[in-house]
Amino acid sequence: MEQNGHLKDKIRVVTFLCRKQIDFLDQVGKDALFVKGKKISRSQILADLVDLLIESGVSLDKIDFNNGDLAKELLKAIRDNGYKGNGHE
Repeated sequence: MEQNGHLKDKIRVVTFLCRKQIDFLDQVGKDALFVKGKKISRSQILADLVDLLIESGVSLDKIDFNNGDLAKELLKAIRDNGYKGNGHE
């Protein structure tokens, strides 16, 4: 059953991230707490990033999964779909 575009029953996912990625997630959470007074968990940030990718309309059939750099391929696909972002890579 879906509620607001999310599955009501969530599934646990375990992942391994490098220190830089964890620090980024923690900084986003701290910024949200400082600016908005609301704590955001790492898992909520990751879930929202997945939702953003889903809603971006990116077609995964155009992504070359063989080149070993999925992040660059996703960024290229998002930009090709019309999103310009802030220029950071």
